[in-house]
Amino acid sequence: MDKFFTKLSLLFTIAIIGLTLSVSATAHDFEIDGVYYDIVGDGCVEVVRGTTYYRGGGIEYHHTTGDVVIPARVNGYKVIGIGEFAQIAPSSISLPETLSYIKKYAFDGGTIFELYIPKSITNINECAFSSLSNLCKIEVDENNPAYDSRDNCNAIIRSADNSLILGCANTIIPNTVTRIGDNAFGGNSSIIKISIPNSVTQI
Repeated sequence: MDKFFTKLSLLFTIAIIGLTLSVSATAHDFEIDGVYYDIVGDGCVEVVRGTTYYRGGGIEYHHTTGDVVIPARVNGYKVIGIGEFAQIAPSSISLPETLSYIKKYAFDGGTIFELYIPKSITNINECAFSSLSNLCKIEVDENNPAYDSRDNCNAIIRSADNSLILGCANTIIPNTVTRIGDNAFGGNSSIIKISIPNSVTQI
């Protein structure tokens, strides 16, 4: 009888260890309200795609979706950016004044209608936004030193070189724009017609 209970106890212990080790690591540092974060040093975090690595090679990705409100601070950390391949797919999005950058493929899909870029964001990768088919209004804070949406054009324009880096179905390209970025209208299936002025010399 003692041997039976000893074997049973051993099997139970092995099962518990197996369950514990089935999830070996996560690539994100923590998650709050469906938004995933990585600590990037100096009391700051960036929004990322949640990733769980399972023992045996399995990987599960967790995307931030729905009505997304990114806070200025979370768990005592300042939120300063949206990381590469975060692939947020929101139905609405609110960006805080603490953000300074948006990296490649930060947004991928979703059903947002409006996008507001605060004055604090001064670095946006040209491939930061993809497949925002419902997007119909884009506005950049008038005090943003790096980007603008001049003449109510419904676009994000990099002011330094007059490059349009994000447009939508309602974009009217100003005749001061000289370049259209690599992914400015990427994956936007709702666009029927866009007029390109003579000022544009590079697409």
